This record gives sequence, C-alpha cells and structure tokens, in this order.
Amino acid sequence: MPRPRRDAFLPLLLAGAFVFSVWSPSLTGALLKDDESNFAANPAVAEPSRWPTIFYLKSAASRDPELRAAYRPLATLSYALNARLTGLNVFFFHLADVAGHAANAVLVLLIGWELCGSLPAAAAGALLFALHPAQAESVSYISGARPSVFSLLFCLLSFRAHRSGRRGASLAFFAVAALFKESALALPLAMAVWDRASARKLAPHFAFAVAFTLARALILGRTTDSGLYGGALTSHLVFAFSGLAALARSVLWPYGQSVCYTLPAPPPAAPAVLGALLLGGTAVSLIHGFRFRRAWLGPLALAVAFILPVSNLVIPVSTLAADRYLYASFAGLAWLLALALARIPKRWAAAPALALALWLLPLCLERQWDWQSAFTIDAAAHAASDDACASTLLLVDYFNWGMKPRARELLNESLSRRPSPALRSYLGAVKGLLERKK
Repeated sequence: MPRPRRDAFLPLLLAGAFVFSVWSPSLTGALLKDDESNFAANPAVAEPSRWPTIFYLKSAASRDPELRAAYRPLATLSYALNARLTGLNVFFFHLADVAGHAANAVLVLLIGWELCGSLPAAAAGALLFALHPAQAESVSYISGARPSVFSLLFCLLSFRAHRSGRRGASLAFFAVAALFKESALALPLAMAVWDRASARKLAPHFAFAVAFTLARALILGRTTDSGLYGGALTSHLVFAFSGLAALARSVLWPYGQSVCYTLPAPPPAAPAVLGALLLGGTAVSLIHGFRFRRAWLGPLALAVAFILPVSNLVIPVSTLAADRYLYASFAGLAWLLALALARIPKRWAAAPALALALWLLPLCLERQWDWQSAFTIDAAAHAASDDACASTLLLVDYFNWGMKPRARELLNESLSRRPSPALRSYLGAVKGLLERKK
C-alpha cells in the first residue's frame, strides 16, 4: 500500500477545515423526526442513573416503542453525554456530527491517497464522499447522523489499524463501530474479500460479530422490524430491487429530496428490473475482481458490504432507499473513483476534483437548507417526488396549522398517488378529521 508523503499533515488539515466549513449551515438545524423520541424526551438519556440500561434494555433506545428495533447503545450514550455537557442545545449535537463527518472525510482522503498514490485523485474521491447531497441525512439530521457518522469513523480507524498490523486496535475500533450502528458488522467480510491473505487474522472480528448479533437478538427479542413487503417473497423482492435502484439514482442523480423511503404499491416494474440488473452486475464484478485480484475489488466490496444489511435482500427492514443507508458506502465509492482517476496524466489530475467541487457544493448547501426544519424538509420532498407519502407529510404540517383548504388539496393529491394500504388507511382517518372540522 503506497504511503503519503511526510508533509501530508497540512493537506489533511485543510481538507478537514474545508469540509467542516461547507457543512457549517447544518449547525443551525432544528430537532427533526425521531430526535424528540430518541434523546430530547428520552428518560434514559436525561437520567445518568439509567445510563447503564442503555446497553441491555431496548426501551432505553427511544421513548417511541416503534423506534426500538435497533441496538445502538453508544449512539444513545453519546446523546446522553452531549445533553449532560451542553444541555439540549441542538447546536452542540450538530457540532459533534459535523466534526465527525469532517474527520471521516480526512480519513477517506488519507486512505484513498495511500491506495492510489495520487493526492489529486484521492481528493476527488474524498470530495464525492464529503459533498454529495445524499449525505445530508447522515450529517444534518441528528438521529441519522450520530450512528452513521461515528460508526464509519471507527470502521475507518479499524481498517487502517488492520492494514498496519495492529490487530488489537483494529478489533477495539470495530467493536466501537458496531455499538454505534449494526451495519458495521459487514466490515470484516469486506476486509476479508479485500485481502484474502488476512482472512484468518480477522477471526476475532468475526467472533465478535457473531457474539454481537446474538446479544442484540436477546436484548431486542427479534432480528428484524419488518415482515415481507406485500406479504410474499416475490413482492418483497420487487420492492427490494426497486429500493436498490432508488439508492443508485440518489448516487448518480443527486437532485431532489425524499424522506419517505416508500414506493407505490405495487411498485413500477422498470425500477425493479434496473435494481436486479444492478445487483447482478455488481455480483459479476465482485467475482471477476476476486478471481483476478483487481485493485478495485476492495473498495467495491466495502461499498456493497455496507448496503447489503439494509437492502431488504438479507433481512427485511422497515424502510426502503433511505439516503442515510449510503453514508458508509460512499467511502468505498470514493476510493473506486480515486483508483480510476489515478490513471489520468498528472497535468490533468486536479481537474476532476475541481469539477466535482463545483458541481456538488451548491447541491450540498441546498440540501442542508432542506434539513433545517420539519416543514422545509417536507416541502422539499413534496417538490421533488410524486410519492403519496411526500404529499401526506406536507398534509400533516398544514393540518396541524389549521390550514384546512390546503390540507384538503394535499389529501386529494395523496389519494391519487397510489398510496400503500397502510397509508390509504391513515389518509382515510385524516379525511374524517377534516370533514368533522368543516
């Protein structure tokens, strides 16, 4: 693995400062979505005497029973420490998450530089990771950011420690990463694919992953928070493939905002076909890269490994195509880009990085504005999507404000957009309330 020069400190410092400044608008964001239940009104967060329960009681994860399907004790503990040190001042919660994202960008740049030997190529990849607007959900939204950002941070530290032969440190970092977010359990598999010679050295990591999985199942009492979409395996796979296509679209076409993570029922056939083709092509690429020991195998394996646990192809989960699912995978995509760009002539090496910055920076700033409040994000989702869920979220905002004419318009719009059975039932209840208030 090539090593960066000894004067790497200044470029890395500047990169971290740049990423932090770009994401500084997120520091003014409000509490959103699940933030209230996860920490602002969570008794386990507010009372230090209850902090130990965070590790063994699923009720400590959130005040909302529907949000207790994940086991992320260090994320919850970090909320508690944040609140203890700074109160419920949301600025300081955002400050920790933005700083963590900047640190991740620095590590992505450093590792990319080590992999390809070219700072401009590595910088282009790091810019893709740092500025892509799909990352906003994992940076600007506290309940999406804290587990995603810090799980990846410790995954990257574990990866570097493993590559440098520090097995104990690698295992410790990996354990911390998993306790922030369960998707980190995919890291040892990705590293084993990356370097077949190190597979045996990763035995402690796999042992921890098994122990963690068993402990999680015992504490939560289940392994999934969702059954099969549509009630049958065939319909579930159609939804899962469509979700993969939606995630790919978010990466390749970073315009528009969605916070619904649902699909029309039944979903259109075209996205499902595209998702299946994407999965098949990725599988062929992994087999080819593994067989011929291609340099891009490792980054691709890492990107895929972090997506699979939330793809609904392994274990059903309650949402489809959430942008936060992409956060860790962007690290692998960044290194793939760096390896590809390292082949271009040196005189053109900085051009791709500059082009990416000019393209992504305005979109990144715009997406942060979307995540400033519940209304701004609902309005942005409604403007970008014809999904029934998007219009329903905005409907709720206007309903709560007592703006009944606009709420009725959005109700009719939602009903015309092929809502799922559960959403249609919810809309029926809202319709009854609106008619009662005429």
